Amino acid sequence: MAEMAFKPKYKAPKEKFEEIQNDLLSKDHNIILDVAVLSSIYEELQKKNIYLTSFIAQGGQGMIFEAERNNQLVVVKCIKPKKLNEYKEELKVLELMKGVTNACQLIEEFQSETKTVFIQIFKRYSSDLKNVMQCLFKEKKTFPLNSIVGLALNMSQALEKMKSMNLFHSDLKPLNILYDSVTKTFDLSDFGAAKQFESDLSYTKECKALNGLYVSPEIYDSKEFIRIQHDVYCLGLILLEMSTGKFFTKDEIRSIRLNGAQNFLSGDQVYTELNLIINSMLLNDQKQRITPENLTKSLSQLKNQLEKQLLDAVKGKISQNKYNRMIQEFNSTFTEFEFEFYKNDTRIDSYQIGNDFKYLQECCSNRLVRNLKLDLQQIF
Repeated sequence: MAEMAFKPKYKAPKEKFEEIQNDLLSKDHNIILDVAVLSSIYEELQKKNIYLTSFIAQGGQGMIFEAERNNQLVVVKCIKPKKLNEYKEELKVLELMKGVTNACQLIEEFQSETKTVFIQIFKRYSSDLKNVMQCLFKEKKTFPLNSIVGLALNMSQALEKMKSMNLFHSDLKPLNILYDSVTKTFDLSDFGAAKQFESDLSYTKECKALNGLYVSPEIYDSKEFIRIQHDVYCLGLILLEMSTGKFFTKDEIRSIRLNGAQNFLSGDQVYTELNLIINSMLLNDQKQRITPENLTKSLSQLKNQLEKQLLDAVKGKISQNKYNRMIQEFNSTFTEFEFEFYKNDTRIDSYQIGNDFKYLQECCSNRLVRNLKLDLQQIF
């Protein structure tokens, strides 16, 4: 008779959820899911052999956790949608995005037993582009040209695919571009505000991301339709910040929106060709703004141009083996990214014990404990 797999049952770490909620309240955040709901989610996920390990963030409609599933780390989104039809539309978009290169993929989705919360499971990424930008800008550095071109190509190809399905992301910002330090790649994520339309147009009022920094001029014009060029504009602002090594203020972004990006482009000659592309992405008139297809072409041409410059510089000067290796390494700078980032998670499976030996026993016997910090001098 086959031996049954041991499936331990852990009590929900209510004190950890209380700690998370108190922290959110201290920052004047509304609490979307209370301790009782989170505890029931924790226990329900256990039945599926999914164990919450840390709290990542709270979004507009739910809370995001890291979890262990099948010996792999995943992201668990616990969503409490205001409108069920909007959530169904999000699921439709996520299904359409399955298999799209450079896009975050939905692994599993189900409704909680209480029917109050929807659970979505995604791949666990190491960080996001905003975090990476903060680390680099803190050191007064800009992104390498090849890294910007490579990331822009990834995103433009994803937008190109979305356009072919009449999809709009509508909330493209650094926080929604995720970084995997293992594969050294970036993927577009968070399609909660995305929509699919019968044509390539949508009304402004149907776009959720109305008040964000990374939005196009047409968002503020009630007579304008929102096209896929809105996403292109958002990406253009991100590339502009990456090339100048700074986050723009609200006033600066307002000036770019009104007067164009000409006065904010990087003065570094290495970005000269890229500046032309960024400028075409940030044109005020969306009808004149570059399309995802043409953006991909322009970025590919720039990549080829940079490769040709390298070839011309080393041609006939090094051996064939060194030449081939150099080209391979050069091309990898457009596809593999290695950056520093901060780790901001609040661990649910980590405990720091003082001199309360009874509490130590309870944590070890009733909790999923990964990291236990002991003060042995206090205990003994």
